[in-house]
Amino acid sequence: MERIDGIGALFYYLFGESFRRAVVAMYAFDARAAATAPATRDELAEHVMNRIGDEPLLHQRLAPTPLKLDNPAWVADTIKPGRDRVTSRTVQGAGTWADTIATLEAIAAEPDAGEVPLEVILLEGVNAMPELPQGSIVIVLRTDHAAMDGTARAAIERKLFSSQPQDWRAQEPVAQYRARRSLLPQPILLSALAGLVPRLATTVQLVRQANRIVDPAAGLEAEAGATEPSAPVEPSAPVEPRPEQAPVRTSIDTDPDEPQRVHEFLTVPLATVAAARRAVAGATVNDVVVAAVTTALRAYLVENGELPDEPLQCFIPIAVPAAAGRTAGNNITRGTIPLWTTASDPIECLRLTHRTTSEVKNNVGTGRQFLLEQAALTMFAPLAARQHRKDTKEGRSANVAITNTFRGKHPLYLGDAPAVRTQIVSRLNRGAPLTHQVTNLNDELMVSISAGASSLPDPRRYRQLLHDAFTELAKSREAPSDDAGTVTVS
Repeated sequence: MERIDGIGALFYYLFGESFRRAVVAMYAFDARAAATAPATRDELAEHVMNRIGDEPLLHQRLAPTPLKLDNPAWVADTIKPGRDRVTSRTVQGAGTWADTIATLEAIAAEPDAGEVPLEVILLEGVNAMPELPQGSIVIVLRTDHAAMDGTARAAIERKLFSSQPQDWRAQEPVAQYRARRSLLPQPILLSALAGLVPRLATTVQLVRQANRIVDPAAGLEAEAGATEPSAPVEPSAPVEPRPEQAPVRTSIDTDPDEPQRVHEFLTVPLATVAAARRAVAGATVNDVVVAAVTTALRAYLVENGELPDEPLQCFIPIAVPAAAGRTAGNNITRGTIPLWTTASDPIECLRLTHRTTSEVKNNVGTGRQFLLEQAALTMFAPLAARQHRKDTKEGRSANVAITNTFRGKHPLYLGDAPAVRTQIVSRLNRGAPLTHQVTNLNDELMVSISAGASSLPDPRRYRQLLHDAFTELAKSREAPSDDAGTVTVS
């Protein structure tokens, strides 16, 4: 019987109620000049089945293993499979942008949200000018994070939407989905019992593989210990907080499960991001995003008179190698990096961000952390989820979360209507009240900001500061210096 991976099982047990695992991704399509875009629920259902009707995620759901003896298993969905996964909602109120966001929040909070891995929803009654063009067609994908990460969702997007305008009615239907015999709910417990010994063997094998990999940090320590002691060296950067320490707290660190949320949205030309990358050799798009968030947070905290003396901490999911085009699974591992709010200059902040983020990703890139993580989650996903909840309650978590999912350079079309905006709304905030969901569309970077109402009482001001941070980074140039490692902090 096929079961979800360890990271997915961690999410499944960590969040409990299914709606807490739901991720709502909105796609707005400009239909003003469109002639062949599906605009009704029935037309959308036909379009979905023609393009991804063979996708197992439309015909399966997750079922827990009794006594939590194994990870949840994929079973045949007899409640609402296939075409029944395509539904519609009417936007609340007058259909304004605020009403649209409130409706997306409501979709994410519906009691059955996340009960199935993939749903397609047509949002009707949207009248959100100037944020969206008049008459926009708004499609929502509601996914279960236990079943798929952002990369898998992006693969679903590319299958559901086209990269060129086309007549959806002329789409050649995909082959009919055929369920496998193993997708029956009855043998879940029996297969879990039969799999205990193989799972234990897998756990031992993963640990052995991990132990054969040299930890880069340990290697550096050993190398340093083999040399003669040298004179003390003045540190070139603020001291990074030790991983076992709780992050410093500010007013943004409220209850991550605060029911009232605020949302903001920001677009940044990719040309601006590219200009910022050139300021520091080797800097990536992710580095620029993190540095911009750090710079904005620093300004926000300064304005509120509470800039801490230590860097904040940021949670980032780190992708690990996976099969290309996969539409399910969570091929990610955890990562926590410092947000150098102690650096007064944006370029110094970007330089420090690039250095420390590279170190974290290089360590993950060896595979050791991921293997050990998979070993633990193969046998003990429920216990790991319980420990994570305990750690979060005790405050050992990040101040901020940044999630990057880049969908490539190709545009998205629904029939012949081009996508002009995407936004993410989710309740996956446990451990980080302020989150940034980052993606790209056409020639723009899009940032969805979500926070507890008390942690970000002035979201528009924060949005403006984040916009200014990207602009400032793009205009900056790294000054030549005899000592490039020297950093000015305040």
